[in-house]
Amino acid sequence: MINAGKAEDYLYLLVFSLVSFVALSVTIYIIEMTNLQLKLMHELHKAEKFSAISQLAASVAHEIRNPMTTIRGFMQVLQGERNLNDNQNLFITISLQELDRTQTIIDNFLSLAKPTTGTMAKIDLSELLKETIDFMRSYSHLANTELVEAIDKKLCIKGDAHEVRQVFINILKNGIEAMPSGGSIYIIAKVDRDNVRIKFRDEGVGMNKEQLDRLGHPYYSTKEKGTGLGMMISFDIIQRMRGRINVESQEGKGTTFTILLPCE
Repeated sequence: MINAGKAEDYLYLLVFSLVSFVALSVTIYIIEMTNLQLKLMHELHKAEKFSAISQLAASVAHEIRNPMTTIRGFMQVLQGERNLNDNQNLFITISLQELDRTQTIIDNFLSLAKPTTGTMAKIDLSELLKETIDFMRSYSHLANTELVEAIDKKLCIKGDAHEVRQVFINILKNGIEAMPSGGSIYIIAKVDRDNVRIKFRDEGVGMNKEQLDRLGHPYYSTKEKGTGLGMMISFDIIQRMRGRINVESQEGKGTTFTILLPCE
């Protein structure tokens, strides 16, 4: 039998262990909640700061648009002259291409800064995806790239068709440009439980872990003349639709973008 003294010691030990466990659990909980709160505050501050920068950039972009349109008009008039030599024609062509690139950057800035309308409608994603692929075929053929599709019929989601199309174009364009020697992009779309799963797999140069971690961040791009805004906008659009984008990549083997969106 356990004597009274040992029983009391055992009881004290049990109580001490329970108190220690509860105290440790509470401490861990407080630390985790504090870290979460700090992280949320940091993200909020970062979002507010970025929003202010985007609004400023948008106002500047609007001001730049008008003189750019004028410059482009004059360049096109010059291009129509018959007495230009080869070098002059080349310089004008390069100038027009750079103006187009600048216009794309401005459009991306404005997309980031403009308030979302929140217009959500039922979308036949199967048709929208096929139309987007057909639209991109000319661009892919120029880059010696084949677009291979396997899309189930009657896949429906809820969202803004224009925005979803923009996401598809951004991903396809990135995939095509990641294969300078040509290759294939495989597009698969099907139902996955309560979601529609859209997968884009290319055979391009791929990305390392650091590049993957920074993908979708403002002003980061793996392309020499890229701004990173296209992918950032794409991530934002999918997130607002209560979906998500997963990216897998391996250097030298290609990249896979997987989009999950709730079924309608």
